[in-house]
Order: sequence, then structure tokens, then C-alpha cells
Amino acid sequence: MDLFGFNRFMDGGQNHPPRSGPGLWLQTLWDNLGGLLAGNVLTFIGFLPLALGVSLGLVYENLWITLLSGGAGGALAGVFWAPMLSLALQAFRGGTRGWFARWLRAVRSAPIPAALAGAVLGLLAGGFLQAGALLTQLLGGGGRPSLLVWAVLCADLFLLSLAAAALFPALCAGDGGFPPPRRLAALVLAAPGRVCAAALAGLAWCVLGAALFPVSVPFAFALGFWPAALLTAQLVLPGLESAFDLSAWEPEPSPAPAGDGLRAAQRGEIWWRRRGPAAVVAAACAGLLLWGGWMLFHTSEPDLQIAVVHARPLPDGVRQALERSLAGLVGDLNGDGTALVQVNDYTVVFDGGAVDADLQTAGATLLATDLAMGDSALFLVEDPAGFLARYGDKVDLAGTALWADYPRLAGLDAGSWPALDGMGADVPGQELLGPLTVLPARAAHAETLDVLLG
Repeated sequence: MDLFGFNRFMDGGQNHPPRSGPGLWLQTLWDNLGGLLAGNVLTFIGFLPLALGVSLGLVYENLWITLLSGGAGGALAGVFWAPMLSLALQAFRGGTRGWFARWLRAVRSAPIPAALAGAVLGLLAGGFLQAGALLTQLLGGGGRPSLLVWAVLCADLFLLSLAAAALFPALCAGDGGFPPPRRLAALVLAAPGRVCAAALAGLAWCVLGAALFPVSVPFAFALGFWPAALLTAQLVLPGLESAFDLSAWEPEPSPAPAGDGLRAAQRGEIWWRRRGPAAVVAAACAGLLLWGGWMLFHTSEPDLQIAVVHARPLPDGVRQALERSLAGLVGDLNGDGTALVQVNDYTVVFDGGAVDADLQTAGATLLATDLAMGDSALFLVEDPAGFLARYGDKVDLAGTALWADYPRLAGLDAGSWPALDGMGADVPGQELLGPLTVLPARAAHAETLDVLLG
């Protein structure tokens, strides 16, 4: 441990307390892990409406959903982010003992300014992301964002992150209202490089979470907010101390050192009382990390996805047999060593005659998401007129034909399912698939379509 300098915080920093850099960050984390992780759980709850609402708006390409979710969800997120950052700041100024009382005080200190700041930042962030998606369609060329789109979007989001890095620490250290402009200016001018570094770190953490979605969702419950908050607090604290009065956060008197006459059991009891909750939470986080890493690296991506859109769910025997036979036909397209095909079964009718409202709602939502994300290469549709009336711009009409008209598809093993009366012979799966209309997706690769359709 001493080879990497870790002993300085394993003994509580009593012999060589770190004063700056990663050592100080690790020491502060170790001393306040329980409070920071508990605050992270509350912050996770506060950010859920913002994340879900803006994501839905972007998936469905609806500007109003995105803006409404960004404004309303951002207001709630601002109220929860301020106390998380306040806990992180206080971790460097004496600790977070009694974290819930500190968290409540931070919530009550400036709820309206925090909500207004969060609403404005959330509204602007949602608008910029929606504009970036629109520019991607106009200038991206085949769905890939151009360099101009990336540059403009990154610049806009950095400015928002910079505003958050300066405004929210000032709200935490202020007297309950919006901080005066002169104090904000003093905070930024006291350490402009640190404030910019905090903005970059916060933005990079958000980008990392988005890049690892959906694996990042369970991690956010334990790791989503406190790392960025603790790093932001460490970076902006010197400027904050010069611009605001932080006497209310003075460190508590240190307890008297334990005598040398303590028995080993007494020392263990003292250690467990001080570090026990943090050790339990750390073990839980380590287990979550190991589980997420295993899921990330042991889950194979499908080489091909096709969607079946019809009024009744696809029989399991037909779906499984079709996945196996299609995997043998297309092979390992993504080079991961496994040939895997996924059949997405969407129970959707377009004439308003749905029998099961729950299946209809779920199927319509999943179908819209599939089309927006470009997951499926083929759509097998029972009602092509209704499908094309809503999603005609998402498929290539030049390749439209019945499943039975494609020799390669019609020759696949599609399994079977029992007859309805249970008395007759099993019904071949090809009888179910043959009347369906095949609609290739516009985003599908020509090589994949050539293998499937010939």
C-alpha cells in the first residue's frame, strides 16, 4: 500500500495528512463515504424526472416534451443537486457527520433559487440537445453527427456546465437568496482555472454516463453524483473561501486520541463505529461494480435484429426457431465470435381494434423506440397500410414484398406451434410468417439486406 502512497489515508491521515490533489480527495471520500453515498441516493431520485423526460423527448423527437421535461425536471434536480454539492463542500470543511440534518438545512436554505437555476439550465440543455439532434439529421449524413454539430453542442453544454460550476457552490455558501453578482465574479476571478476545470469535469462525467447507458443507470444509484460533486467542491473551495463567509462550516474539534492501553477488541469496536457504515457501503458498491462489469463484458450484442408487428404475440417456438435459423444464415456480422439474432415481437394494431390495451401500449412504445434508434433491419408487418401511414419515412419501399416471396426467408426453419384445438398437427411457423409484408429499414446495411433477401 505504501508503494502507491495509500497508507496516508488508510490510517486516517494522522501521520501524513494529504493537503491537496488526489490524496486529499481520497482522504475526504474515506472520511465521509457514508454521508456522500446517502446524499447520492436522494440526488438520484431528484434527477429521475429530468433524465426520463428529456430522454423520451429526444427519442420521440418532440421538442415540447424535451423543453417541458428540461424545465420542470431541472427545477427538481436543482433543489436536489444543491444539497449534494453542499455535503461535498462540507466534507472538506469538517466532515458530514449528521449528514441528513445538513442535507435538510441545505434544501431549506435556498430552494427557490436552486429550482430556478435548475429549471433554466435544464431547459437550455434540453433545447440544445434537441437542436443537436435536428442538426444531425440535416447535416450529419446518414445519421452520424458532423464535426460542426459536435463543436456547437459541446460549446453550448460547456457554457451551461460552467454556469452550474459557479452558481451552485455560491448558492450553497450564500445566505439563502441569489448570490450578488460581485461575489459570483469574485468566486470566478479568484480561481478561473479551477472553475473551468470543475465545469469540464462535470460535463465529462455526464458524457461518460450517457455513453455507458443503460449500464450506467444502476451505477448512478451509488456512483452517479458524489464523484463529480466532490471533485467540484475540491476545485472551487479556495475561490469560495475568498468570496464567501464559511465560518458556519468550521471543523468540529477532533476527538482525543485513543490511549495506548486500549485492548484490540476496544480498538476494533472504535474502528467499526467510525468506519463500519462506510465499509458496508463500500462493499456494496464494489459488488455493484463487479456485477455491472460482468454484465457489460459478458453480454453479446445481436448481429441482426428484425421486428414482427402484428396483432397477436409471436409463439415462443416460432420466435426461437427463427432466431436460430437466421443466425445460421447471417453468421457473425459484428466479429464478437457469436452469431446471434434477436426477433423483436411488437403487438400493435393500427385500426383502433386492439384487444389488449396493455400489450398495445407496450408494443407501440417499443416499436417507436426501435424505429427512432434504428435497431431492426427488417420489419415484418401484418398491416402495411397502417404501418406506412405512420412510419413510412423510416423504411425503404423499394424492397417491399411478402415474406413468402423471398426464397431465403421462406426456406428458413421457423418452427411450429400447437393447433388451437390441441387435436390436430402442429402449425408450421412459415404459415404465420408467409402473409407478412417485409419492409427493410432505411438505416439497414446493404450487405445485411443482400444476405437476407438475396
